[in-house]
Amino acid sequence: MIKNFDKIKFQLSELAEVLNKFHSEAVQLKLIDILYSPQAFEPEAAPDKVATPAPPPVVKRRGPGRPPKVKKVDVPEIIIEAVEPKAKKEKTEAPKAKTRKKRESLKKTMDRPGPTPLVKQLIQDEYFNVKRTIGNIVSYCQETLKLDYRSTDLSGTLAKLTKDGLLVRNKNPETNQFEYIKA
Repeated sequence: MIKNFDKIKFQLSELAEVLNKFHSEAVQLKLIDILYSPQAFEPEAAPDKVATPAPPPVVKRRGPGRPPKVKKVDVPEIIIEAVEPKAKKEKTEAPKAKTRKKRESLKKTMDRPGPTPLVKQLIQDEYFNVKRTIGNIVSYCQETLKLDYRSTDLSGTLAKLTKDGLLVRNKNPETNQFEYIKA
């Protein structure tokens, strides 16, 4: 029957003790597969290269922030139309080019002076003898001078002229806005 039955029985009991030390059944099965594979008992020829264990992959630790991008796998989409397929539209005319609507300004930008000459002219015309907010200045330019300025166009110039000492700027506590007056 089996030669050396007692010897094999003893070896199997030792093997069982070693395998039972591994709590994972998957690990136990993998070890048994390795032991009972036909390659396990074949003597190996002298290998050309000594197998060195590969170094563990370096995992860079990411800091807080956006998670890494996930690559999308191309999955073909299956679209089944239950209704009859749509007919292709025939192009009858070329699409018309979009035309931009011109902003109707009170005067062309080429005809108007820049914000610095405008504010200096207002200082000479004694416009700043009374306290004026930037909104008052913009509305005066639109209504009286027929010039289209925004408050952001004039704010830098007003700050510069305040720094140069031509204007004085005070904050109105009621409206919480700056008021400019001639220095």
